[in-house]
Order: sequence, then C-alpha cells, then structure tokens
Amino acid sequence: MDNLQDKELEQQQEQQQADEQQQEEKKFSQEEVDGIIKSRLEREMKKFKQELSEAEKLAKLSEEEKAKLEIEKIQKELESEKAQFQKEKLEMEATKILSKEGLPVDFAPVLLGADAEQTKANIDTFKASFQDAVQKAVDEKIKGGYTPKTGASDVPAITVEQFKTMDFEARTQLFNENPELYKKLRDKAQA
Repeated sequence: MDNLQDKELEQQQEQQQADEQQQEEKKFSQEEVDGIIKSRLEREMKKFKQELSEAEKLAKLSEEEKAKLEIEKIQKELESEKAQFQKEKLEMEATKILSKEGLPVDFAPVLLGADAEQTKANIDTFKASFQDAVQKAVDEKIKGGYTPKTGASDVPAITVEQFKTMDFEARTQLFNENPELYKKLRDKAQA
C-alpha cells in the first residue's frame, strides 16, 4: 500500500514540475505567432515549389530514360535470343557431323566453338583423340592373354585344364575381360 502511495506522490510531483516548466516558457502574442507561422509557411512553400520543379524535370528525364532503358532491354533480349539461336544451330550442325563421322553425338554440346569453323576444328581434334583412345582400348583387350571364342560355337578357346592351371591373377583378368567364359570354365572345373 505504501508503494502505491509513493508512486502516486512521485507522479504528482512530476506533473507539478512539468506544469511549472510550461509556465516558465515564453508566451507569445498572437502577432508573434502569426509571424512565426507565416515565415514557416513561406519557407515550406518555397521548398515545396523547388521540389515540385525538380520532380517535373525528373519526370521528363525519367520518361526519356525509361524509353532508352526499354530500348536497351529489348536489344539485350534480341541479342540473347540471337546468340541462343546460333548456339542451337551450331549444336545441330555438330550433331550432324558427329553422326556422319560415326562418333557419339552426345559430345556435340561439349565440342561447340565460337563459330562453325572452330566447332569443325574441335570435332576433328576430338575424332583423332577418340579414335586413338578406342584403338588403345582394343589393343589392351587383345593383349589381355586370352583367346576369345571363335564363331558361334560354345567351345571356349581356353580349356578347363588350362583354366585349372591358371593362377589367381590370370583368372581375375579373365573374369574382368570375359565374365561369361570365366563362369562357364569355373562351373566345369568344379564339376
């Protein structure tokens, strides 16, 4: 209860101090108030007229700028669409060339150049590299150490006796190179 009374007393004291401060403030006559308001209004009107003038100028400039920006935007879109069309055209041409050369057409997007000449040069380089890689892979397979089946016969080129004498490394190589033959020989060797 005492806390509530103390708070009320403090609030009353604060209110009295605020009232005293207001009374101590300078009092203006009506003429002084009118003069202050008039000068303030004149300053604000002058400021408003300047801002309005600037806004009108900016509105005119912004219309011209808007038109320029719209033209630039349309030009950029046109250039982008033209570039996309050229890219698609080059990709189709690259696909045709790859197909004609017997190369995988999946590489067409990767082989695109800045123009048709560079794309053709990229394809020629790829063709040489691709054929070298294929040849190396074929050579590695041939060098593998087993003889593949001949014709359509089911007779393996490696006999069961040869399979039984193969070491682990040779069997692993056979499994990697010809899993079907490995399984047949393994099954026959276990039987």
